[in-house]
Amino acid sequence: MVIHRKKRITKIGITQVVMISTAMASMNTLNAFFAFTVCGAMGYSYEVALTAILVEGIIFMILSIFKFREALVNKIPTNLKFGITAGIGLFIAMIGMKNAGLIQANQYTFVQF
Repeated sequence: MVIHRKKRITKIGITQVVMISTAMASMNTLNAFFAFTVCGAMGYSYEVALTAILVEGIIFMILSIFKFREALVNKIPTNLKFGITAGIGLFIAMIGMKNAGLIQANQYTFVQF
């Protein structure tokens, strides 16, 4: 009987860790944006960037609690979701090909091999 409880508690614990890390993944991109763009390129202090991240986190949490994010995502048509996903994938692939030297800028066709 004790063994089954331990397994159940372990499964619940692992599930919570996965759910929390998945929920935090969307916020990590904003952390990188503030670190490299706001502090690095724009020259603001880290205090300003951390305050902005705190405010963003509070807004994100409020929108999540009231299920606004879920309602917004459910309003987007499925085809548009697939298109956005494909567009982001192609954009990341273009960045990789540019960094690898496979494509270059071209004034007539935007890119060239």
